[in-house]
Amino acid sequence: MHVFNSCSASVGETLVGLKIQECEQAGMTFEQVIDTVEEFIAGKQTMFVLESLDTLRKNGRLSTMKAILATALKIKPVMHGTREGTIEALAQVRSMNKALVRMVELLVERAEHTEERILAITHCNCPQRAQMVKEAILERIRVKDVIIEDTNGISSLYAGDGGIIVVL
Repeated sequence: MHVFNSCSASVGETLVGLKIQECEQAGMTFEQVIDTVEEFIAGKQTMFVLESLDTLRKNGRLSTMKAILATALKIKPVMHGTREGTIEALAQVRSMNKALVRMVELLVERAEHTEERILAITHCNCPQRAQMVKEAILERIRVKDVIIEDTNGISSLYAGDGGIIVVL
């Protein structure tokens, strides 16, 4: 048995599961599956923008002071999952639309070998926003496939209404 740390959330975990399935269908050995999936995890990008920072504040991922200041100043941080599985801010802008545009720019800048990758987007009650992000990304890069899903379970709590998570 091997336990993978997806270093991601929501649809990022789905992509890890799909990669494991792909490896199994290719007839890889147990060790080859582990190596291939760990390499996949290390090479993917997870970014997100949330409408509210309240849940990140409540679970200790963001200090109360930072959350209050960001909310008061209407700052929307573009966040990402690090290779260690922690959350960091990549950029800060003053509206949701600007945050989404900046997220797309950052994702495209960091993306490698996109023709071989699946673009995965999860949204919490904002399918039009997810579609807009998808179109903006596909204007700049080509991907193997696209998945757009609603958040479910705990991801809905963390993302909150209006939250968008993008994994490539």
